[in-house]
Amino acid sequence: MIDFSLIKTIPADKSHYEFIYRLKKEVYYDYITRIWSWNEDEQRQFYAQEWQKLRPDIILYNNKPIGSICVWNDKEAIYIERFYILPAYQNKGIGSHLVKTILDRADKEGLIARLHVLKINPAISLYKRHGYVITDEDEIMYRMERKPAVDRPKRKYKAVIFDLYGTLVDIFTHGEYYNVMETMISILKAPHDEFLKLWFGTAERRAIGVFRTLEENLRYICRELNISVTEKQMAEASRIRHDYVAKSLTPREGTIEVLAYLKSGGYKVGLVSNCSTEPPAIWPDTPFATIFDVTVFSSAAGVQKPDPRIYRMATDALGVKPEDCLYVGDGDSNELTGAAGVGMHPVLIKVPPEGNDVAMRTSKKVDDFPCPCISSLKEVLNLVK
Repeated sequence: MIDFSLIKTIPADKSHYEFIYRLKKEVYYDYITRIWSWNEDEQRQFYAQEWQKLRPDIILYNNKPIGSICVWNDKEAIYIERFYILPAYQNKGIGSHLVKTILDRADKEGLIARLHVLKINPAISLYKRHGYVITDEDEIMYRMERKPAVDRPKRKYKAVIFDLYGTLVDIFTHGEYYNVMETMISILKAPHDEFLKLWFGTAERRAIGVFRTLEENLRYICRELNISVTEKQMAEASRIRHDYVAKSLTPREGTIEVLAYLKSGGYKVGLVSNCSTEPPAIWPDTPFATIFDVTVFSSAAGVQKPDPRIYRMATDALGVKPEDCLYVGDGDSNELTGAAGVGMHPVLIKVPPEGNDVAMRTSKKVDDFPCPCISSLKEVLNLVK
């Protein structure tokens, strides 16, 4: 996880000249070649003119250069230009953190925030999440702006953070879960009871990422049971579990519409989930991927709910205070008490079960923290008004 306290910007000097050019080429080469073509001499000349006109700042992470950004303003507006971040540091909340800092300044000074962006640049979604709207366009470029917060009505909350299982998607059920386990045990030819004991005995290590992959976990169990498995067996057992988890990440009816409505209303949307490594690996292929501003999975974060650190990872990445957040969860793992402990406003969601199958929960009982209770995600829209 990114420690946002280690991010800072410094004015670029001559020693950064070549770094920024190579950075621009690495980040923008594909976009430019898709629209025009990359002529090295022309790009060098254009870059030299940019450098003379207005030098950008260098973005540092833990004192290492990872990007550049040019921010300037006139009496009416604040502008962002030449905003490049190395690919290895993209999609980690750094861009959102920097934009939020700039917009906080714009709000304080009552300035409109303006920028222009290539139509094929996925960064458009970042700017839209922060309230930018398209005001003009040509064949290749959007012009976007965002009015200062003083011109917008105050909201009760700035962000809504959700649990995953039992909240946005159905929780694992006892019958289906054990059917999958039985199939995996059969493929690996493992002793039934001993395998299950080790599987559930390593649950916490799965949840905090001690096992970096499902295969690591399965190999550990097989070693403990002193059984040899082939690569084919391991791949097939892993596929069975992977497919089951992928299927489980199907949004409940109306969920995507609720999330989209929140986003269109200017709310930031985050996720905090206790889970193994499969959900974050599958996440980019789900309908959720393009909606959430921030996702914090315990197996990637190294801590799980109700540890206060995992909630703060989400609020820090969103650029909001915990007390400005609504937290919605099904009450497993004492998550509501944990959310309230850092200052969030918890909400319990209790969706009536379908069928008679028993839910697979980590906790024996639902968190009894006194808070509003809803039976449908659509009710969140009433709570944020």
